[in-house]
Amino acid sequence: KSSYIGFKGQLTHEANAEHTFKGGFEFNRHTLRFYQHFFPTNVYDGISEGGFLDVNRYGYDEYGNESESQDWRTDTKHPIDFAFYSQDRLEHKGFIVTAGLRFDYFDYKALRLRNPELPLDPDSNFADADTLNDNFNSTLEQADTEPSQAFKRVSPRLGIAFPISDKTQMRMSYGKFYQRPELQNLYVGYDFMSYKVNVGGYYVSFGNPNLEPPKTTAYEIGISRQLGDNTVLEANLFYKDVSDMVQVYSQTSKPTSFATYRNSDYGTIKGMEFNLKTRRVNQVQIDLKYTYSLANGTGSYANSSGNAAWTNSEDPRSTAPLDFDQTHKFVGNFDVRYGKNEGPRIGDTYPLQRLGLNVVFLAASGLPYTPVKITNEATVGAFAPILTDLRNSQHMPWNLLIDLKLERGFSFGQITLSPYLWVKNLLDRDNAIQVWEGSGSPNSTGWLETPEGQAFVGLHEDIEDASGLTGTQKYELAQFQPQNYANPRMVYFGMRAAF
Repeated sequence: KSSYIGFKGQLTHEANAEHTFKGGFEFNRHTLRFYQHFFPTNVYDGISEGGFLDVNRYGYDEYGNESESQDWRTDTKHPIDFAFYSQDRLEHKGFIVTAGLRFDYFDYKALRLRNPELPLDPDSNFADADTLNDNFNSTLEQADTEPSQAFKRVSPRLGIAFPISDKTQMRMSYGKFYQRPELQNLYVGYDFMSYKVNVGGYYVSFGNPNLEPPKTTAYEIGISRQLGDNTVLEANLFYKDVSDMVQVYSQTSKPTSFATYRNSDYGTIKGMEFNLKTRRVNQVQIDLKYTYSLANGTGSYANSSGNAAWTNSEDPRSTAPLDFDQTHKFVGNFDVRYGKNEGPRIGDTYPLQRLGLNVVFLAASGLPYTPVKITNEATVGAFAPILTDLRNSQHMPWNLLIDLKLERGFSFGQITLSPYLWVKNLLDRDNAIQVWEGSGSPNSTGWLETPEGQAFVGLHEDIEDASGLTGTQKYELAQFQPQNYANPRMVYFGMRAAF
């Protein structure tokens, strides 16, 4: 559970018609809580410690109730981020220069391990030659931690635009951008971590408050061409260099190793984009965009398959498609909208006035995934997959999505009420956003077709439990994961009010 309180402000000063200065600030304070019980049946079974040893939590008590009285191990997290920026815009005879500078401050407000190799006893003689400080404590104490580092980053921005002809304009831009890591990758319940580092066992990735903000350096060059009075064609080339990407690695430590997040990876995103825009003509406006993009690097999304922690392998040495690599993407936005007293007239009335119809069309190539050896992915817990090909060498199927929204406004004095019908995924397509990596299918692991799976079927195909289902039927339910698909057709009815 997360929430935040934020403040921001901006000041714009126009020195003259050709010189504008802008400055501003942003501040956010977050409140984060997390609760995950890996074996909740232990509570029912009466396991020691009340069945709550396998709970990773902060901001909640062991029973899952929000609490502000937890100690340093499981207290609520309150990270803050602050930024201020300035921008100067100069324009002369169509030549425009925009220069800016941004300062970001990230403070995670957390405790970090003093020595990740010896998290429970950082002053042990395993780390130095002094035998007098070797306490061999088997639990994590607050003295074994220290405050996390606050990160300060400065990023410049520069943009240039100038006309080539009356109907053609060229533009170029450069900028650095910093983004705070995902908050859930920064924190962990230290009582749970102490327990897991002592006993080992099943796979868990622990948050790391040492993560630095990933940096993106972006370059772009584009051209705009007016094709007519109402149509503009834009073409852009872009290149982004991303460093300090976050990935999961196995941290060597005593008494057992553990998996945690680190800044180690880099990536590049490059491609081109074409955008055709029209002004509203006869109540119709069209916006079409096609993007061709390639995203490659040594790291990917922090929990992707094939990472070093899952496979217990070394750091990646060669580049591969990143998890968000999407080569082709088509987007179309079609909007029909009638204003007051517009549209066909019947007598003294305009039945289509204040009517709006918006259709968004999306077609995109599938995201990559890493093929692994077919195994019982649907019902086993954490496991170390055996890769059968290069990382992210296969791609999921294309996705096709059409959303539609129809609304009609009615005026009542100073109030306008607009009832609307909104349909997401109009064609009710099965758009796969995740697959079982052994089979490449979103609804079958392929395990039932293996000799091991066939043996399972032979043992359980005629045996029903209290649910009335056989083992095979229950396994099929487990592998038919709705989370592997984007939303089905969803129909909303609503009302907007304007005053």
